[in-house]
Amino acid sequence: MIEKLYVNNDISNNLNLSCDEIRSRGYYPSKPLSEIEKNYPIAYARNVYSDYYLVELQFLISYAPQNHYCFAIDKKTQLFRQKMESLAKCFDNVYIPESSYDMTSGGKNQAFSSYECMKYLIKKKWKYLFILQNDDFPLKTNYELVKILLARNSVMDIGYTNPTRLIKSRIDLSKKWDHKSLNFKKDNNTIFDDSLLNEKMAFQKGYSAHGMPRESVEYIINKIDITKYLKQISIGRFGEDEMTWQTLFSDEYIKIPQWVHKSCVSEYYNEKTYMIRKAFWYKKNCKTKMLLHSVCIMGVEMLNDLKNDYHYFINKFKSSKDLGAAICFGEYIYNKTYFNKIDNINLTYYENLPQTKYQNANKKDKDEIIKNCKNTSKW
Repeated sequence: MIEKLYVNNDISNNLNLSCDEIRSRGYYPSKPLSEIEKNYPIAYARNVYSDYYLVELQFLISYAPQNHYCFAIDKKTQLFRQKMESLAKCFDNVYIPESSYDMTSGGKNQAFSSYECMKYLIKKKWKYLFILQNDDFPLKTNYELVKILLARNSVMDIGYTNPTRLIKSRIDLSKKWDHKSLNFKKDNNTIFDDSLLNEKMAFQKGYSAHGMPRESVEYIINKIDITKYLKQISIGRFGEDEMTWQTLFSDEYIKIPQWVHKSCVSEYYNEKTYMIRKAFWYKKNCKTKMLLHSVCIMGVEMLNDLKNDYHYFINKFKSSKDLGAAICFGEYIYNKTYFNKIDNINLTYYENLPQTKYQNANKKDKDEIIKNCKNTSKW
């Protein structure tokens, strides 16, 4: 029986941040661990602001030399930034954008910060991007992620929930939200359907952690201009970050590669089959009975539940609540990476997810899917 949690509020302040010491806290390979991982580099755009030790632990257990890691840092946390800069100095594939924004856990400037990392990362070679936040802790090894992403054909994974009751509180509807006013066109791009130019965007809601294939990110950075859209949506309202990418990826005018028709989000992209982030909501689903923003904070009581979960990341562990649980699960992922590699991943589960089927359907089948969605959409 566990009689006492291991809590350490000072661990991040007492760490030696020299490169030798950082590398002594875990193994950082200089070469890819397998051919399949070598040929499928992953990029990470992570917004961070606190708990350096856990951020370093998450980095360690997800590290691969072929991958790329960008950390956008909250403008208010200069001491934390110094720690992250010490980490970045030790690795050629770790980046910190010069531009920083005042971020909050309520969503303020989270999308802008992710966008800064996307602009930096697009210069690097990778095939899939994860947009994450401070407390998104890996549930899978890099090898497992690559196998899953390949099985799904690198589909966009963004969770959607019903936005109806939240639009007025999260979006300033007094502003102009038609496509023409938002100036999405870049360099006289002619790929748009101008018959939709004067239509207003249909706002959607979901979760702030996402997965995008490279073609989607290249389009966002090189083919369209979302600057005005981001400025207009990033005004400090709670949960605005949960509207940003969902709205863009379901927009019929912009048509970002791997977009999903707005009529299909409730069936093909709902939260039940969203794989990027797992969260246990509310006390009744939380064995630790510790909550932050209504989300369960992980403890040792829940580690066995996480071992066989299908999601890619869990939100959240906290050093101030149960650091021992984070260290224990981190060691589990670390050992699977280097000592006990498991190759019995249930890829059939991922192949049969509705997002996978939607994005991999041919044009004829996709048209039929959308037609059916228009009759069955829940919002």
